[in-house]
Amino acid sequence: MTALTRRIDRATAEIKVLNELSTAEKVTAGDGTVTWGTGKLDKAEELRTAEYDAYNLADTGPNAVAIAESAAADELIQLQVMVGGVEQQAWGTVRKARDDAQGLWEAAKAETKTARDNLTDALDGTDLAALKETVTTDTGDWDT
Repeated sequence: MTALTRRIDRATAEIKVLNELSTAEKVTAGDGTVTWGTGKLDKAEELRTAEYDAYNLADTGPNAVAIAESAAADELIQLQVMVGGVEQQAWGTVRKARDDAQGLWEAAKAETKTARDNLTDALDGTDLAALKETVTTDTGDWDT
């Protein structure tokens, strides 16, 4: 009987400790007000719930702000979507500017390559001393 008494006493002590942690008195009234229990776990739940609710406020919470900022950033960089020749989604302003600048850069690189190739073709097999003499003569005429 002593072992059984010890187990019952131990279980009673554990139940007492658990009851102190959570009083199970959380009540939600019809108007949405919540009355929290007085146990340590009840207070922790109350704090976590308040923090969660503040984070997830529909229009002003950090989560809503982050979602709005992400959507705004996505709009700036979105690609143009065409279906059957009809625009379904317009270019994002930053993406369009970037793609336009990239196109200008690629065109400038192509022009540079063409100019370099033309110069190489013009100079290929040319006597550089004769070319220097021609340049000196031609530019000398500019001074007069």
